Amino acid sequence: MHAARTIATQTVRSALRRKCYRAFPINRSSLSPCPIHAFHTTASREFAFRWFKRPSEDQSVVDRRTWRRTLNAGRRPDSQLAEHDAELLLAVLNRPETGHRYLSFEDLLEALQLSTRQTSALHASLSAQLYSTLLTRWHEAVEGTDAETVIAHIAPTLIHHLALAGESHAALTLCAEISSKQSAASDLWVSLLQGYKDAADIDAYIKAREYMLLHAVPMTTNLLNLHLQLCDAGKLYTDAIELYNRAEVAKDTRTRKAVLDIALKTRDWSLGEKVVQDVRRHDVTDDPYDAYPALLAWLAGKGVSMEEMTQEIKTMRDADVDLSTEIMDGMLYGATLTEQWQAVEQLWDAHAADLLPSARTLSLRVAAAVMAHDLPLATQVYATSKSHALHDQLDSLSLQALLAAELAGDRSAKNNTLVDEILGTLMVRVPCPITPLSLRILVPKLIAAQGHLKLDEILRLCKQTRADWDSAAVISLIMDEVAVAKDAKAVINLHTMLRRCFAEERAFDLDVRHKLLDRLGQLGAGKQMGDLFQQFLKASAGADAPAHGRPDYTTYLLMLNAATEMRDLQLVRRVHMCLRMDVVSIGDRPGEHTAVLNRLMKAYAYCLSPSCLDVWEQLCIGGDGPDHAAVSIILDACNHMRVPQRGQHIWRTLHRTHFQFNDNNWASRIEMLTRNGLIDEAFESLDQGILLDQHAIGERTLSTLWNTAGGVRQRTDAWARENLPAVWDRLMNRD
Repeated sequence: MHAARTIATQTVRSALRRKCYRAFPINRSSLSPCPIHAFHTTASREFAFRWFKRPSEDQSVVDRRTWRRTLNAGRRPDSQLAEHDAELLLAVLNRPETGHRYLSFEDLLEALQLSTRQTSALHASLSAQLYSTLLTRWHEAVEGTDAETVIAHIAPTLIHHLALAGESHAALTLCAEISSKQSAASDLWVSLLQGYKDAADIDAYIKAREYMLLHAVPMTTNLLNLHLQLCDAGKLYTDAIELYNRAEVAKDTRTRKAVLDIALKTRDWSLGEKVVQDVRRHDVTDDPYDAYPALLAWLAGKGVSMEEMTQEIKTMRDADVDLSTEIMDGMLYGATLTEQWQAVEQLWDAHAADLLPSARTLSLRVAAAVMAHDLPLATQVYATSKSHALHDQLDSLSLQALLAAELAGDRSAKNNTLVDEILGTLMVRVPCPITPLSLRILVPKLIAAQGHLKLDEILRLCKQTRADWDSAAVISLIMDEVAVAKDAKAVINLHTMLRRCFAEERAFDLDVRHKLLDRLGQLGAGKQMGDLFQQFLKASAGADAPAHGRPDYTTYLLMLNAATEMRDLQLVRRVHMCLRMDVVSIGDRPGEHTAVLNRLMKAYAYCLSPSCLDVWEQLCIGGDGPDHAAVSIILDACNHMRVPQRGQHIWRTLHRTHFQFNDNNWASRIEMLTRNGLIDEAFESLDQGILLDQHAIGERTLSTLWNTAGGVRQRTDAWARENLPAVWDRLMNRD
């Protein structure tokens, strides 16, 4: 049965193949680049692979087809240019091989018209890129297009997009160019300032304002309102008041409301009262729904009595304007502007019996309670926000104020449900709203609570999303905790967090690494100190390793100093082993190399290890030879190891090489001899030294002889008065 089915299948396939050959005959004698022919003729495999590597069509054709298809989709009446289509157009524009060169001028203009209909950041970037491309093509004098007319038609939206996309100079240039050709161009300047406001670009606004003042751009009510809002956002309160007083245009309710806010922030009561009179004269009748909220916010900020506030609310209700949550929020906001923290809760209790709180209401109440040092009330308001399912919508600064109050004093972040909830709410927001001031509180508290993983996640989020991130400041905060760490494990955990977050940062420099090693040395953790030192060396060994954190000779000196203090022979040996293999940190600099070998020899000597003699031999053979410090170190080592004969041999060897001994060297030799009971040899060496170079023996040598040869002080006094009377008198008078 199976064999019959196989035969039938092969028969059908053969019939279909013959039918295809008759319908589409193949010229088997030719060498056309066909994939079937390439592998079923005598053509070489190289030809076949070359055929497959060749693109099926030119990239410019693909780009043009993609562009036209995208424009057709966005051209429909019920359709818009979607974000993924905007990404496709941006990819075509930014492609270095082809880019916009294969697109017609009309294609670019039509795409610009479609992109300016949307308000997202991606569409703004596309508009800016299209405008830049159009400027480039415009100068190429493409015929048959009326680009100037088209751009002027969509100019307000285009200017807004350029400002929103960060192209502030291009936006100002285009606005100035088109407005110079039109008599009524206020809409262009409104679009420009609105773009700066949406992008929060205060620096660009200041430049635009200077240009507008210089060229006497006519002021309108909408322009004045935007000026006031931007000055308020940039805390340019003096400039805002000056603009308001100087503007000779009609002022509406929005204008007076903005000035009242600025008057509250600057405590300019005279200006505020003047504006309030204008509000009562013009806006209460014409626009009561905007006028009364502004009045109530002003009165709350001014701190009027509850009776006056109640009377004003009654007057508002008589004008058929009900007290809403939005109006109450304005009142609370006015009270917070003048730091009347107690009044915030009083206003809410007195007038909000029938109102449902909003997220802004609860945020203002939380912040006011924290600033009034009423943590139980702030916690209660936060619990209320949870019952209304608004806790995840509270203002970030209010949440951080509550977080700081909860962690103040001796309160811990460990197993703190409120702290975990607030951090969970803040960490899902983009960009991460945790400010540097909050980090100054969080870092020590989370470290004390051993919340290293949580802190690591917070630091990563802030680093990736915050524009004001300062790695050096955060590293300094962490290093403050390293300085007070109580055990080696805490230091290692902090280093791990630093390495994960700041491994490539220049702020994670050699000084930071030295502080980590030094703290481990202070804690007596020789093993962990050696492990961390070797880790630093390994991380800096690669060719692409950052140079700012690479250990140098000072790192070796620090390690050897710590090992000397701890008398840790194992650590000294580990450092010595690293020194043998390390050719990068010290290199061929003799002075630094000698300093490290001197410290290594001293470390071995303090551990009473004969390896210090091996280091001495290495020092004598290589480099510039031993210096005065090395001679004193090796003599002190011979003294501690009770081998004065070896020290004498070293002294004689150096003497034969005409080494110029100094006062410290003589003091080390005398101490070696006297402490090992060789008093006569000590005086004999001094007699020889006086004959050779009496200036080499000074106060240090005589002081050492006086202190170590206690039983022969009369002999010391007699010798000193005979050979070095001036030095001896100076020393005795000092004592």
